[in-house]
Amino acid sequence: TAMTSVVYYSSRIVHSLSLTKLQDFHGVVGVDSKSGTIVSIEKLADFKADDAKQVINFRNKFIVPGFVDTHTHAPQFVNRGLGLDMPLMQWLETYTFPKEAKCKDIDYATTVFSKIVDMTIKNGTTTCCYFATIHPKSAVELAKITLKRGQRAFIGKVNMDMESPKFYIEETKSSLQTTEDTINDIFKLQSYDCKKQKPSTIYDLLAIPIITPRFVPTCSDELMKGLANLAEKYQLPIQSHLAESPGESDFVKSRFPNESYTEVYKRMNLLNDRTIMAHCIYLSTEDIQLIKKCGASIAHCALSNFDLSSGILCAKTLLAAGVKTGLGTDVSGGYAPDMLSTIRFTAVASAATEINNRSKDSKSTYRKLKNSELFYLATLGGAEAL
Repeated sequence: TAMTSVVYYSSRIVHSLSLTKLQDFHGVVGVDSKSGTIVSIEKLADFKADDAKQVINFRNKFIVPGFVDTHTHAPQFVNRGLGLDMPLMQWLETYTFPKEAKCKDIDYATTVFSKIVDMTIKNGTTTCCYFATIHPKSAVELAKITLKRGQRAFIGKVNMDMESPKFYIEETKSSLQTTEDTINDIFKLQSYDCKKQKPSTIYDLLAIPIITPRFVPTCSDELMKGLANLAEKYQLPIQSHLAESPGESDFVKSRFPNESYTEVYKRMNLLNDRTIMAHCIYLSTEDIQLIKKCGASIAHCALSNFDLSSGILCAKTLLAAGVKTGLGTDVSGGYAPDMLSTIRFTAVASAATEINNRSKDSKSTYRKLKNSELFYLATLGGAEAL
């Protein structure tokens, strides 16, 4: 350990080395006092106290990597727990859209966004992938808040130009223009010049703009293709919802009867190795293979799927197919903003899948996710997905 380091002494350090390998040992974490960068992780037996400038005793605590929340909605923090007796589409119209529309008021948005960022950090989430609202100023304000708090964040100005209430809808060209403005405003907050930097350096930023069509039901073809062009122009990540509920999926099928929901995103150039799709409960084997082929990722939001009775995703099927997968709280479809609750409900969803499989076939070999796999999905898996 370098003499410039602060050492955090813990009776337990737990982290994932892979999907199935969880390392758990008594040890210390050395941090460079100037940069804040982890410079060493040592077993307690190898540690010499006189090598460190400062030792902070976490003897009765445990140290883990920061949690990675791959999918949540910042403006919905205020209505978590409400309307969970409704299916998704009715819940959106009754509770979600009215609350999101209020974020046009920047003071209101600042209050709500500050609360969710503080709450997620307090619960150990160091990286969070946020949907903001359709309002560009509110999205930039969310970026300001995460930057001030030091949370790494993917910030998405939401896009929706059809099948939406009159009080919460955009005109297509305006939606595209304000999205590009938002991208550049978030870059400016960090003195980032996309014309001078290599595209890969976007991921070195603390606040990263992410292209965010809400989902196919509320986005015209023109809007989706325009957003894909912006994603390509700036080499940005993309997030949206996919196959979350039967009603949503049926709506998409009625609009595009000759292709799957997943194929629609692919045809619109919104499905690639920078894409993360939330939920993905109702996918065919062909859909999963298409996601794998494109290199896209999936955000598994088990608590939200239970809350809205959307369905149960079989995460092990995704993992077996080699699809990058992380976990999301999906506030406020999910009432809890903490990743520990998300881990617990992911475990329940996996156990329910095992029970369902066994009820259909007593010789089923499916087994629920292990603790090592659950922890991986909430940390390293989420990081890889993003």
